[in-house]
Amino acid sequence: KRNEAFNILMPELQQYEHKVMAYVISVVGDREASKEIMQDAWLSLWENSETLISPSYSEEGRIGWFFKNARNKGINYLHYRNGSERGGGKLMPLTELEYKVADTNPTPEKITINRDLYDKTISTIKTFPKVNQKVVFDFIQGYDKKEIGERLSISENAVRIHLHKARKG
Repeated sequence: KRNEAFNILMPELQQYEHKVMAYVISVVGDREASKEIMQDAWLSLWENSETLISPSYSEEGRIGWFFKNARNKGINYLHYRNGSERGGGKLMPLTELEYKVADTNPTPEKITINRDLYDKTISTIKTFPKVNQKVVFDFIQGYDKKEIGERLSISENAVRIHLHKARKG
């Protein structure tokens, strides 16, 4: 049954593989390692294929899942490569590529609107005190509150407070 589900998903997601691969290469900076990461991402897709074909996942949701799974595997690779279980790797910020992957048919207007929103968001974050900036950027890049606290040597509760202050702006 898992193979049947995977065979349904594979053609849908193969058309995005080159975009996901390009992003993983930009995160990891190593083409060969990125190939291994993508193989691992396909394996994860196979392992989760029965869940991903359920009605609770739209095509866009599956594409996003695949993209984030590959990105997280790249981040994990950076942590491992740098000899650290948590932190140490330089993470890449969200890019226009992610907007293109999330939208199966982006128009130039959509890309421009998303880029403008991204630029305004980054500009706003840069007005925050330095520690709030670090917390928010780590949060945006997918770290949970506990991981952010460990990375910045602050309590998880302090992370919550910084995120709350950032939301209030």
